[in-house]
Amino acid sequence: MIVNVCCSGSSGSTFFSQLLNRHPDIACGEELSLFSKPIFYEDYNRLKRWNQLIRNFGISSNPYFQDRAILVNTDSYGLRKRDIWTRVMESSDVKAFVGGLEDHVLEITNKRIWAEKTPTNIYMLGPFLKVFPNSKVIHLVRDPRDIIISFMARGHTVVSAGDFWLACMSAIRNYRQDARVLEIRYEDLILKSEEILEKVCRHLGIRFDMNYFLEDRYLSKGLKRSEGLKSWRIRPSAGFSAASIGRYKESKVDLENIFTITLSREFAALFHVTPLSLAEIAENYGYSFGVSQQKKCEGRPCLRVDARGPLSRIADMVIEKYAPIISSIY
Repeated sequence: MIVNVCCSGSSGSTFFSQLLNRHPDIACGEELSLFSKPIFYEDYNRLKRWNQLIRNFGISSNPYFQDRAILVNTDSYGLRKRDIWTRVMESSDVKAFVGGLEDHVLEITNKRIWAEKTPTNIYMLGPFLKVFPNSKVIHLVRDPRDIIISFMARGHTVVSAGDFWLACMSAIRNYRQDARVLEIRYEDLILKSEEILEKVCRHLGIRFDMNYFLEDRYLSKGLKRSEGLKSWRIRPSAGFSAASIGRYKESKVDLENIFTITLSREFAALFHVTPLSLAEIAENYGYSFGVSQQKKCEGRPCLRVDARGPLSRIADMVIEKYAPIISSIY
Protein backbone atom coordinates (compact mmCIF):
# COMPACT_ATOMS: atom_id res chain seq x y z
CA MET A 1 0.00 0.00 0.00
CA ILE A 2 1.27 3.45 -0.97
CA VAL A 3 0.22 6.48 1.05
CA ASN A 4 -0.03 9.69 -0.95
CA VAL A 5 0.34 12.77 1.30
CA CYS A 6 -0.77 15.95 -0.45
CA CYS A 7 -1.85 19.49 0.30
CA SER A 8 -1.28 23.10 -0.56
CA GLY A 9 2.30 24.12 0.16
CA SER A 10 3.00 25.56 3.64
CA SER A 11 0.36 23.33 5.22
CA GLY A 12 2.69 21.63 7.68
CA SER A 13 3.23 18.59 5.48
CA THR A 14 6.94 18.24 6.28
CA PHE A 15 6.16 18.20 10.00
CA PHE A 16 3.42 15.65 9.37
CA SER A 17 5.64 13.50 7.16
CA GLN A 18 8.27 13.33 9.90
CA LEU A 19 5.59 12.20 12.34
CA LEU A 20 4.62 9.42 9.94
CA ASN A 21 8.26 8.45 9.55
CA ARG A 22 8.46 7.79 13.30
CA HIS A 23 5.84 5.05 13.13
CA PRO A 24 7.33 1.52 13.11
CA ASP A 25 5.35 0.63 9.97
CA ILE A 26 5.79 3.79 7.84
CA ALA A 27 8.71 5.10 5.80
CA CYS A 28 8.28 8.69 4.64
CA GLY A 29 11.21 10.51 3.04
CA GLU A 30 11.86 13.69 1.09
CA GLU A 31 9.62 14.91 -1.73
CA LEU A 32 10.20 13.09 -5.02
CA SER A 33 7.86 15.03 -7.34
CA LEU A 34 6.74 11.72 -8.76
CA PHE A 35 2.98 11.34 -8.40
CA SER A 36 2.35 14.96 -9.45
CA LYS A 37 3.53 14.58 -13.07
CA PRO A 38 0.91 13.90 -15.79
CA ILE A 39 3.48 12.31 -18.12
CA PHE A 40 3.84 9.31 -15.77
CA TYR A 41 0.16 8.48 -16.18
CA GLU A 42 -0.55 9.72 -19.69
CA ASP A 43 2.47 8.66 -21.76
CA TYR A 44 5.12 6.69 -19.91
CA ASN A 45 6.77 5.67 -23.18
CA ARG A 46 7.31 9.33 -24.06
CA LEU A 47 8.99 9.78 -20.68
CA LYS A 48 11.36 6.97 -21.61
CA ARG A 49 12.02 8.39 -25.08
CA TRP A 50 12.83 11.84 -23.73
CA ASN A 51 14.49 10.67 -20.54
CA GLN A 52 17.75 12.56 -21.10
CA LEU A 53 15.97 15.83 -21.83
CA ILE A 54 13.55 15.53 -18.95
CA ARG A 55 16.27 14.36 -16.59
CA ASN A 56 18.30 17.49 -17.32
CA PHE A 57 15.60 20.11 -17.89
CA GLY A 58 12.57 18.73 -16.04
CA ILE A 59 9.02 18.87 -17.31
CA SER A 60 6.08 20.93 -16.11
CA SER A 61 2.70 19.61 -15.11
CA ASN A 62 0.84 21.82 -17.55
CA PRO A 63 -1.88 22.84 -17.48
CA TYR A 64 -2.21 22.14 -13.76
CA PHE A 65 0.92 23.84 -12.43
CA GLN A 66 4.26 24.93 -13.80
CA ASP A 67 7.03 23.62 -11.56
CA ARG A 68 9.40 21.51 -13.65
CA ALA A 69 10.94 19.39 -10.87
CA ILE A 70 10.75 15.64 -11.38
CA LEU A 71 12.33 12.78 -9.42
CA VAL A 72 14.23 15.06 -7.07
CA ASN A 73 15.89 14.33 -3.69
CA THR A 74 16.75 10.82 -4.85
CA ASP A 75 19.91 10.83 -2.73
CA SER A 76 17.75 10.87 0.40
CA TYR A 77 16.54 7.42 -0.69
CA GLY A 78 20.05 6.10 -1.27
CA LEU A 79 19.70 6.46 -5.04
CA ARG A 80 21.84 8.49 -7.40
CA LYS A 81 20.00 10.46 -10.07
CA ARG A 82 21.24 8.15 -12.80
CA ASP A 83 20.14 5.11 -10.77
CA ILE A 84 16.54 6.23 -10.60
CA TRP A 85 16.46 7.11 -14.29
CA THR A 86 17.85 3.67 -15.08
CA ARG A 87 14.86 2.31 -13.18
CA VAL A 88 12.57 4.50 -15.31
CA MET A 89 14.06 3.06 -18.51
CA GLU A 90 13.93 -0.54 -17.33
CA SER A 91 10.27 -0.37 -16.21
CA SER A 92 7.41 -1.12 -18.60
CA ASP A 93 5.03 1.43 -17.12
CA VAL A 94 4.49 3.68 -14.12
CA LYS A 95 3.08 0.83 -12.01
CA ALA A 96 6.20 -1.25 -12.55
CA PHE A 97 8.48 1.72 -11.85
CA VAL A 98 6.66 2.70 -8.65
CA GLY A 99 6.47 -0.93 -7.54
CA GLY A 100 10.24 -1.29 -7.83
CA LEU A 101 10.79 2.01 -6.03
CA GLU A 102 8.42 0.97 -3.26
CA ASP A 103 10.31 -2.31 -2.81
CA HIS A 104 13.58 -0.37 -2.55
CA VAL A 105 12.22 2.03 0.09
CA LEU A 106 10.75 -0.76 2.22
CA GLU A 107 13.92 -2.81 1.95
CA ILE A 108 16.30 -0.04 3.10
CA THR A 109 13.97 1.05 5.91
CA ASN A 110 12.73 -2.39 7.00
CA LYS A 111 9.18 -1.07 7.10
CA ARG A 112 6.00 -2.17 5.35
CA ILE A 113 4.29 1.06 4.19
CA TRP A 114 5.73 3.77 1.96
CA ALA A 115 4.27 7.27 2.33
CA GLU A 116 5.28 9.74 -0.39
CA LYS A 117 4.78 13.40 0.52
CA THR A 118 4.80 15.98 -2.25
CA PRO A 119 2.21 18.77 -1.86
CA THR A 120 1.55 19.04 -5.60
CA ASN A 121 0.47 15.38 -5.68
CA ILE A 122 -2.94 16.90 -5.08
CA TYR A 123 -3.31 17.93 -8.73
CA MET A 124 -3.04 14.34 -9.98
CA LEU A 125 -5.26 12.52 -7.46
CA GLY A 126 -7.65 11.23 -10.13
CA PRO A 127 -5.00 9.45 -12.22
CA PHE A 128 -3.16 8.32 -9.09
CA LEU A 129 -6.21 6.63 -7.58
CA LYS A 130 -7.04 5.02 -10.91
CA VAL A 131 -3.55 3.56 -11.41
CA PHE A 132 -3.06 2.67 -7.72
CA PRO A 133 -6.55 1.70 -6.51
CA ASN A 134 -5.29 0.08 -3.29
CA SER A 135 -3.49 3.21 -2.15
CA LYS A 136 -4.51 5.68 0.55
CA VAL A 137 -4.48 9.48 0.46
CA ILE A 138 -4.01 11.89 3.35
CA HIS A 139 -4.86 15.51 2.59
CA LEU A 140 -3.54 18.08 5.03
CA VAL A 141 -5.53 21.32 5.21
CA ARG A 142 -4.49 24.62 6.79
CA ASP A 143 -6.10 28.03 7.26
CA PRO A 144 -5.43 29.88 3.97
CA ARG A 145 -4.66 33.09 5.87
CA ASP A 146 -1.69 31.45 7.57
CA ILE A 147 -0.63 29.83 4.31
CA ILE A 148 -0.66 33.17 2.50
CA ILE A 149 1.50 34.75 5.20
CA SER A 150 3.89 31.80 5.03
CA PHE A 151 4.19 32.03 1.24
CA MET A 152 4.76 35.76 1.43
CA ALA A 153 7.71 35.15 3.78
CA ARG A 154 9.19 33.11 0.93
CA GLY A 155 8.81 35.89 -1.63
CA HIS A 156 5.34 35.25 -3.06
CA THR A 157 2.71 37.93 -3.49
CA VAL A 158 -0.56 37.78 -1.61
CA VAL A 159 -2.35 37.09 -4.89
CA SER A 160 -0.09 34.23 -6.05
CA ALA A 161 -0.27 32.65 -2.58
CA GLY A 162 -4.05 32.82 -2.57
CA ASP A 163 -4.19 31.43 -6.11
CA PHE A 164 -2.07 28.47 -5.14
CA TRP A 165 -4.21 27.51 -2.13
CA LEU A 166 -7.40 27.88 -4.13
CA ALA A 167 -6.14 25.74 -7.01
CA CYS A 168 -4.95 22.95 -4.70
CA MET A 169 -8.18 22.86 -2.74
CA SER A 170 -10.22 22.78 -5.93
CA ALA A 171 -8.21 19.84 -7.27
CA ILE A 172 -9.37 17.55 -4.46
CA ARG A 173 -13.01 18.59 -4.31
CA ASN A 174 -14.33 15.60 -6.26
CA TYR A 175 -12.40 13.12 -4.11
CA ARG A 176 -13.26 14.33 -0.62
CA GLN A 177 -15.88 11.60 -0.15
CA ASP A 178 -13.68 8.79 -1.48
CA ALA A 179 -13.12 6.21 1.27
CA ARG A 180 -9.42 6.13 0.40
CA VAL A 181 -9.03 9.84 1.18
CA LEU A 182 -8.61 11.21 4.70
CA GLU A 183 -8.61 14.96 5.27
CA ILE A 184 -7.11 16.45 8.43
CA ARG A 185 -6.66 20.05 9.44
CA TYR A 186 -3.21 21.23 10.50
CA GLU A 187 -4.73 23.09 13.45
CA ASP A 188 -6.40 19.88 14.69
CA LEU A 189 -3.17 17.92 14.20
CA ILE A 190 -1.42 20.34 16.57
CA LEU A 191 -4.17 20.98 19.11
CA LYS A 192 -5.80 17.53 19.12
CA SER A 193 -2.79 15.49 18.09
CA GLU A 194 -3.71 12.21 19.78
CA GLU A 195 -7.22 12.17 18.34
CA ILE A 196 -6.04 13.01 14.81
CA LEU A 197 -3.09 10.61 14.75
CA GLU A 198 -5.32 7.79 15.96
CA LYS A 199 -7.64 8.61 13.06
CA VAL A 200 -4.67 8.51 10.66
CA CYS A 201 -3.60 5.09 11.95
CA ARG A 202 -7.14 3.79 11.67
CA HIS A 203 -7.31 5.03 8.08
CA LEU A 204 -4.09 3.20 7.25
CA GLY A 205 -5.02 0.05 9.16
CA ILE A 206 -2.03 0.19 11.52
CA ARG A 207 -1.57 0.18 15.27
CA PHE A 208 -1.85 3.49 17.12
CA ASP A 209 0.41 4.39 20.01
CA MET A 210 0.99 8.08 20.70
CA ASN A 211 4.50 7.33 21.91
CA TYR A 212 5.46 6.35 18.38
CA PHE A 213 5.02 9.97 17.31
CA LEU A 214 6.80 11.50 20.29
CA GLU A 215 10.18 9.80 19.97
CA ASP A 216 12.66 8.69 17.33
CA ARG A 217 12.86 5.05 18.38
CA TYR A 218 11.39 3.76 15.11
CA LEU A 219 12.66 6.51 12.82
CA SER A 220 13.32 5.04 9.37
CA LYS A 221 16.90 3.98 8.87
CA GLY A 222 18.25 4.43 5.35
CA LEU A 223 16.43 7.71 4.67
CA LYS A 224 17.98 11.17 4.90
CA ARG A 225 15.76 14.02 6.05
CA SER A 226 16.27 17.78 5.88
CA GLU A 227 15.00 20.39 8.31
CA GLY A 228 13.22 22.28 5.53
CA LEU A 229 12.99 25.95 4.66
CA LYS A 230 14.75 28.71 6.57
CA SER A 231 11.56 30.80 6.59
CA TRP A 232 9.73 28.29 8.80
CA ARG A 233 9.13 29.40 12.35
CA ILE A 234 8.81 25.86 13.69
CA ARG A 235 11.32 23.12 12.89
CA PRO A 236 9.75 19.76 11.95
CA SER A 237 11.68 18.04 14.76
CA ALA A 238 10.58 20.56 17.41
CA GLY A 239 7.40 18.72 18.37
CA PHE A 240 3.81 19.95 18.60
CA SER A 241 3.61 23.72 18.86
CA ALA A 242 0.74 26.13 18.23
CA ALA A 243 3.13 28.98 17.40
CA SER A 244 2.29 28.78 13.69
CA ILE A 245 -1.47 28.82 14.19
CA GLY A 246 -3.08 32.22 13.61
CA ARG A 247 0.13 33.90 12.45
CA TYR A 248 -1.94 36.06 10.11
CA LYS A 249 -3.17 37.96 13.17
CA GLU A 250 0.35 39.32 13.67
CA SER A 251 0.58 40.51 10.08
CA LYS A 252 -0.32 43.95 8.75
CA VAL A 253 -1.16 42.53 5.33
CA ASP A 254 -4.72 43.26 4.25
CA LEU A 255 -6.12 39.84 3.36
CA GLU A 256 -9.77 40.82 3.00
CA ASN A 257 -9.71 41.38 -0.76
CA ILE A 258 -8.17 37.97 -1.37
CA PHE A 259 -11.23 36.19 0.05
CA THR A 260 -13.10 36.79 -3.24
CA ILE A 261 -10.43 35.19 -5.43
CA THR A 262 -12.18 32.68 -7.70
CA LEU A 263 -11.11 29.95 -10.08
CA SER A 264 -11.18 30.74 -13.78
CA ARG A 265 -13.71 28.66 -15.68
CA GLU A 266 -10.85 27.08 -17.64
CA PHE A 267 -9.07 25.90 -14.50
CA ALA A 268 -12.31 24.69 -12.90
CA ALA A 269 -13.01 22.67 -16.03
CA LEU A 270 -9.73 20.78 -15.61
CA PHE A 271 -11.08 19.31 -12.38
CA HIS A 272 -14.74 19.18 -13.40
CA VAL A 273 -15.82 21.51 -10.60
CA THR A 274 -17.81 24.71 -10.44
CA PRO A 275 -15.80 27.88 -9.76
CA LEU A 276 -15.94 28.78 -6.07
CA SER A 277 -14.29 31.63 -4.20
CA LEU A 278 -11.51 31.13 -1.68
CA ALA A 279 -13.89 32.08 1.14
CA GLU A 280 -16.51 29.57 0.01
CA ILE A 281 -14.03 26.68 -0.06
CA ALA A 282 -12.45 27.73 3.23
CA GLU A 283 -15.83 27.75 4.94
CA ASN A 284 -16.33 24.12 3.89
CA TYR A 285 -13.32 23.29 6.08
CA GLY A 286 -14.49 25.35 9.03
CA TYR A 287 -12.48 28.52 8.38
CA SER A 288 -14.92 31.39 8.66
CA PHE A 289 -13.85 34.84 7.56
CA GLY A 290 -17.05 36.67 8.44
CA VAL A 291 -17.58 37.58 4.80
CA SER A 292 -21.21 37.67 3.72
CA GLN A 293 -22.29 36.09 0.43
CA GLN A 294 -23.27 39.50 -0.87
CA LYS A 295 -19.88 40.94 -0.01
CA LYS A 296 -18.15 38.04 -1.73
CA CYS A 297 -19.91 38.73 -5.01
CA GLU A 298 -20.36 42.48 -5.04
CA GLY A 299 -18.27 45.60 -4.70
CA ARG A 300 -14.89 44.10 -5.66
CA PRO A 301 -13.70 42.40 -8.82
CA CYS A 302 -12.89 38.72 -8.39
CA LEU A 303 -9.35 37.64 -9.19
CA ARG A 304 -8.80 34.57 -11.33
CA VAL A 305 -6.39 31.66 -11.23
CA ASP A 306 -4.58 31.46 -14.57
CA ALA A 307 -3.80 27.87 -15.52
CA ARG A 308 -2.08 28.65 -18.81
CA GLY A 309 1.50 29.16 -17.60
CA PRO A 310 2.80 30.47 -20.95
CA LEU A 311 6.55 30.32 -20.25
CA SER A 312 6.53 26.77 -18.98
CA ARG A 313 4.20 25.72 -21.78
CA ILE A 314 6.60 27.18 -24.36
CA ALA A 315 9.50 25.31 -22.75
CA ASP A 316 7.57 22.04 -23.03
CA MET A 317 6.72 22.77 -26.67
CA VAL A 318 10.40 23.42 -27.46
CA ILE A 319 11.40 20.14 -25.81
CA GLU A 320 8.72 18.28 -27.74
CA LYS A 321 9.69 19.83 -31.08
CA TYR A 322 13.42 19.31 -30.75
CA ALA A 323 13.45 16.18 -28.59
CA PRO A 324 14.52 13.81 -31.39
CA ILE A 325 17.45 16.05 -32.37
CA ILE A 326 18.65 16.80 -28.85
CA SER A 327 18.16 13.22 -27.69
CA SER A 328 20.40 11.99 -30.51
CA ILE A 329 23.18 14.21 -29.18
CA TYR A 330 22.93 12.55 -25.79
